[in-house]
Amino acid sequence: MASWSASRSASGIRNAARLVELPEWRRAPIRPWSAAEARRFLNAAKSDPLYLAFLLLVLYGLRLGEVLALNWDDIDFGGGKIAIRQQL
Repeated sequence: MASWSASRSASGIRNAARLVELPEWRRAPIRPWSAAEARRFLNAAKSDPLYLAFLLLVLYGLRLGEVLALNWDDIDFGGGKIAIRQQL
């Protein structure tokens, strides 16, 4: 039976994790929503309390952390601008 614990060798501590062979990782292809899919999602989410967050995510391409970090001070209603200053 092989020992998987760290052991000492002449050069110091041997890391048993280096003996593990990991499976090859491949990124799954990204398929953005079509305009029709985005419209269908936003129509279905209209009654959700997070609807405005969904709008920012879908229409402006904001990241989730950027939307979650928004404060009222970041929104210029008169100028029609949103300042992205931080993210979570």
